[in-house]
Amino acid sequence: MPILTFIFIILTLFITIFVPIIALIVLKIKTKFTFKIVLIGFIAFSISQLYIRLPLLNFIDSLIWINDSNLIHMILLALFIGLSGGIIIEGTRYILFKYIIKNDCNYTNGIAYSLTYEGVQSIIILGYSYIIYLFTAIQITQGHFTRILSEQGVPIEEIENAKHYFIDNPFLFLSDGVNQLIVFAISVLLSVLTIYSIKSSQFKYFAYVVIFNTLFITIRYLLSGIYVEIFSIAATVGLFLFVRWFVKSKEIDLK
Repeated sequence: MPILTFIFIILTLFITIFVPIIALIVLKIKTKFTFKIVLIGFIAFSISQLYIRLPLLNFIDSLIWINDSNLIHMILLALFIGLSGGIIIEGTRYILFKYIIKNDCNYTNGIAYSLTYEGVQSIIILGYSYIIYLFTAIQITQGHFTRILSEQGVPIEEIENAKHYFIDNPFLFLSDGVNQLIVFAISVLLSVLTIYSIKSSQFKYFAYVVIFNTLFITIRYLLSGIYVEIFSIAATVGLFLFVRWFVKSKEIDLK
């Protein structure tokens, strides 16, 4: 097992589980955000993703035409995934801060909410997967992987393919970590614009947020390989520069 595979699995595991936790701790020390936002972020993720978006995506996935390789159908599917993400994720944040916890509508609480929301998703989905990946890599290195799966009746060809996936593609594991950092950054930056939209009573900025996130998710879905990372990094840098300019031009105090 290449040492790079172990390094990148452990690095991504650290990013998915500990980065959002550390970021929240640092934010709490520096800004004293309302701690109940963490609980609200967890509940918001559970309701919006597990009980609304996931069943919706499962329903769409069950439609016959989804399995069609027709380019138009692929684009429509990507748009639906993007729209569901843009509207549900951003809409949940907007509704919460405008109507439900409007007394806590400030930038630090918005950032804390984003870190919690995306952090929960990161830990539950990627974090859990990478714990399994780490134990699998250890089993392969110790020579137990083939024996355990063979005893379970898994064909040797499938076992070898799984082993080569770990051995031959170390940078795929790094890619997941980089993408998760990008998701954290995008969510925090969009949160600033959403909170400004609410505080200034200018709905158009929230509309911009939904459009950006929809296009971001859609394009990432349609791309593959290194192009996903190139686009994601470029979009994140572009959004960061825009938000930095926006904060200065509007004289926004993020504290």
